[in-house]
Amino acid sequence: MPWPGEIRLSLIPFGGSFTLNHATQEAYAFAAPHRSAAAEAADSTLPASPKFVELTPSELVLTAIKPAESGNGVVICFYHSSQTYVAGQVTFGLPMREIISTNLLEDSGESSQAWTNTNTIPINVPAKRIVTLRAAYRRESER
Repeated sequence: MPWPGEIRLSLIPFGGSFTLNHATQEAYAFAAPHRSAAAEAADSTLPASPKFVELTPSELVLTAIKPAESGNGVVICFYHSSQTYVAGQVTFGLPMREIISTNLLEDSGESSQAWTNTNTIPINVPAKRIVTLRAAYRRESER
C-alpha cells in the first residue's frame, strides 16, 4: 500500500564539526524558510548590516519574531538547546528603547528583567529553557 502522505528530506553537506545545535538551526531553515512581508514606511533608517536580531552562542535557537500583542514593538522567542547553563547575548539591529523579559503570554511579572536604551543585552539561560523578550523601538526623535 502506498504512503498517503509526503515526506521531504534534506541532506546537509558540511566540513569540520557539526553539532546538534547546527542541525536544529538547519532543520528550522528547511522546514520554515525565511519569509518577508511589506510594511508601512517608518521615520528611521535601516542599519548597515541586514540582521534584525542575533543570538549568541549557537545553543540559543530563534523560534519566533512577531508584533507585540500590545502593539508596541516586537516579541522574540528562542530556546536553549543544550544540557548546560549558557551565558549569551541578544543583539538587535535596530535601536531599542526598552527590552523586557516576559512569559509566553507576553506578561512581565515580578521576576522579569528590563533593559533601556540598548541594542545588546546579556542573557543567562538554564538548560532547555524557553525565553521570550518584548522589545520596543527607539524612535528617531528619541535618539
